[in-house]
Amino acid sequence: MLNNASLYRSPDGYQAMMRTYRAQLATWPVPFQELTLQTRFGPTHALVSGPEEATPLILLHGLAANALIWRPNIAALSRHFRTIALDIIGDAGMSAPTRPSTQGRGYCDWLCDVLDALDLQRANIVGISLGGWLALKLAIHAPERVAGLLLLCPAGLVPYRLSFALRAIGVTLFPREATIEDIARVLSAPKCKLPPEDYELLALSLRYHRSKMVPLLPLAAADLNTIQAPTALLVGEHDCIFDAVAMVERARQTIPNIEARVVPDAGHALNSDQPAVVHEQTLAMFGSVH
Repeated sequence: MLNNASLYRSPDGYQAMMRTYRAQLATWPVPFQELTLQTRFGPTHALVSGPEEATPLILLHGLAANALIWRPNIAALSRHFRTIALDIIGDAGMSAPTRPSTQGRGYCDWLCDVLDALDLQRANIVGISLGGWLALKLAIHAPERVAGLLLLCPAGLVPYRLSFALRAIGVTLFPREATIEDIARVLSAPKCKLPPEDYELLALSLRYHRSKMVPLLPLAAADLNTIQAPTALLVGEHDCIFDAVAMVERARQTIPNIEARVVPDAGHALNSDQPAVVHEQTLAMFGSVH
């Protein structure tokens, strides 16, 4: 296992996260294979499930997280797709600790290397938050590698809410039970709650992981205008990080061939608040692609 201890506040914190990762994998809802994919930025860890002959589907998690956040979705998605859930480099998973600049195409080059290692010329991609930003960057800088995009409350379209930025600063400086519970509460819609496994990972990440707290600023309209892949966007009406209505409006104004909508009773944790909606939209986007 790759040692990512440099990304953590203490060796004990790193070990706690790795133990939890392994423990949660032991109860993963579907059979899976672990892959270590070699890239110019270091090894990338992936969880692969579903029929070998099915359409590949790349899953990209959000900031301060890892591939395990797809637990609420993986059983449904892997019935129809060959799901490949990546641990993004430099984050709280089992991939290399490398952190390219968010300016330029560093993360895009990493994802191109991942696709090469998987022997995929083009891919369908589902990305949430940071993962959605990464998917947008790939579609801008390497459009030939993207077959289609499903963006879940992606970064890169509208600014962060000031209220959440202040919360994030607070929990980074003071990762106590009260501040962690506050973040977890607002990530989900009022009628929803983070699954216990997600809360466990979030709490460990906020306590021990040195997250890359670089704001992902809105991408330029001129760049978004170049995206040609079929694209869908879902954002929760109670998203605590981004203004949902503003996100949908800017997506429609700047990205060709996009279907964008606000999802009721969902927060930023859209994939766990409304997993059935995510599944239905994924099938609608990619279910007939072979």
